[in-house]
Amino acid sequence: MKTIHLILLAIFLPLSTIAQDTVNTAQLAAAAYINGFLDSAEVLSAEALAEKSTPKRMLLRAEILFAKHQYADAARYFTAADKEKQGSSGTKRAEAYSLAGAVDSAFAALDAYYGYPDRVSSAKIVSNPAFENLKTDARWQSVINKKDINPYQKDLESAMHLIKTNRTANAFELLNGVIKKHPSCHRAWYLRACAYRVDNNNKPALDDIEHAIKLHSRDVEYWNLLAETQFFMQRYTKAADTWIAALKYNELSLDNYLYAATSYLMAKDYAAAEKYSRLYLVMFEHNTDAVSVLSESLACQGDGVAALRVLNTMPYKDASFYRSRGIIYLQSETYQFAIDDFNRANDLDPTLYDIYLHRGMAYYSLGKKDDAKRDWNTALKNRVYKANDYLEKYR
Repeated sequence: MKTIHLILLAIFLPLSTIAQDTVNTAQLAAAAYINGFLDSAEVLSAEALAEKSTPKRMLLRAEILFAKHQYADAARYFTAADKEKQGSSGTKRAEAYSLAGAVDSAFAALDAYYGYPDRVSSAKIVSNPAFENLKTDARWQSVINKKDINPYQKDLESAMHLIKTNRTANAFELLNGVIKKHPSCHRAWYLRACAYRVDNNNKPALDDIEHAIKLHSRDVEYWNLLAETQFFMQRYTKAADTWIAALKYNELSLDNYLYAATSYLMAKDYAAAEKYSRLYLVMFEHNTDAVSVLSESLACQGDGVAALRVLNTMPYKDASFYRSRGIIYLQSETYQFAIDDFNRANDLDPTLYDIYLHRGMAYYSLGKKDDAKRDWNTALKNRVYKANDYLEKYR
């Protein structure tokens, strides 16, 4: 499997760039795991650990072994990761021991986990099906009776659930209370930023996530929310740079390559968009989003032939295919072909609102100014704010 990935790497990247712009073995292992190739993932994760042993790589190997039902071996790696970085495995170490039938070790792992400040509440531990093996043991009662180390932990879990179900007003009420009483609780600031993002209220979201990072700077989840907020504030280069910078906190946040590529494309940094979409395709070779970004970045650099060649690697023709091919035609000044493809994409997925932006440009280039303005106004109504620039520039 590693050999296959390295061959793909050589195909996708010019030889001059392989030395400095490549994905590492741990990332290939994570991609194989995500793609469901567990045997290959197991081999690659062992190689990654031999190259460099880190808590994240230990956790990855543990997760792979856990997925293969090798619970005893998984528990060893979860334990090793916890020794390197306190509590990094969460409940998984105890779960693995429980499923392996190592009851004493499972209870010991639970006792240790109860001392971690960011653990889940007792109720979630009690409801975890992996602990069924422990519930007939007399020691289980002590698990049920354990008090939460953080007085605000249940409020944070409730707030998270409220955010996921779009009940942000209730989430704000809980989180404001936690922040008032415990202003150093970085998780509360992060969750409140999430709630602001759900409400599309980006400025306070940015303020809160920046404060959460000041309190706790090494959480990749926080950096990714910062990048997402910057993206929706149309600070595309900053967002892309943040997604790439976040990889130093977790090299296995593989989607950051795609997010960065998309953001660089929006910032019109087409070379960077090409670079990071290619890197993502090394790990997920048929990902339609990455293929779209790569083909569009090539088209915007004037290489329409290469753009079409890349686009034709898509396994099926969906809305994103026609949208991307429409952009290639638009860049190649074959405007009617572009309009036809944008129409097909719109029929397949009416929620791709940026199509109105691009189709409007194609209409304008054919002298159909009324059609162009109608499309740009439709884009603007659907929060594609770039349409403002087109309406101002092409009055």
